[in-house]
Amino acid sequence: MRKSVMPALALAVLCGLPSAPAAAAADEAAIVEDLRGPPTEVAPLDYLASGTVIHLNAQNVIVIDFLRSCTRETIHGGTVRVGALQSEVTDGRVERQKVNCDGGRRQVPATSESEGAAPSFSAPPRPRGQPHEAGVERTLYGRNPLIDLGGPGRLVLERMDRQGEKIQLDITASELLHGRFYDFAKEDRSLKRGGIYRATFGRRTIVFLIDPLAKSGATPLAGRLLRF
Repeated sequence: MRKSVMPALALAVLCGLPSAPAAAAADEAAIVEDLRGPPTEVAPLDYLASGTVIHLNAQNVIVIDFLRSCTRETIHGGTVRVGALQSEVTDGRVERQKVNCDGGRRQVPATSESEGAAPSFSAPPRPRGQPHEAGVERTLYGRNPLIDLGGPGRLVLERMDRQGEKIQLDITASELLHGRFYDFAKEDRSLKRGGIYRATFGRRTIVFLIDPLAKSGATPLAGRLLRF
């Protein structure tokens, strides 16, 4: 009897547990934009799950961008508990500001041709003159995207609102930050204000708009982060 129950129980437990990557992706609330001072448990460009606790030295200054609330925090020292929309800071000082971002409207991974699943998102309002059929999924508020590719490979950007404009980049591991991010600001590459682009990486695609008032340079990450 014991032999038949235990395998079944183990199987039920395993089936009820989500895979680690899926659980992590669902909980990612923020990203570390900058860290100054002694090393801590986190580093720049680390994603932060809700509930993460960070212990800062008195000399530490950390900048955190929240992806859904568009809140940018600059925290000086103390203990930080990351929430879904902002942090709780004990024994430290926090400065908050709202930044331009679309709150990560796209809620599922980029479309894969093999999956054939339609993404779930609430498309941002489009500026006048932009075609509705372009199917914009994200709006970026910086002309220099930070694109989370997950690894090296070929990235293709095509203008959907204008014929003939195409960028093709064969990105190597040495060009990636933190092993996964390609930073257009670091590479001194800019996209056109008001342009609608289709980004393709492998079999995944994302359609995004560069806001007509987008700024250039290393603007806050929440407003220029594009995730595959």
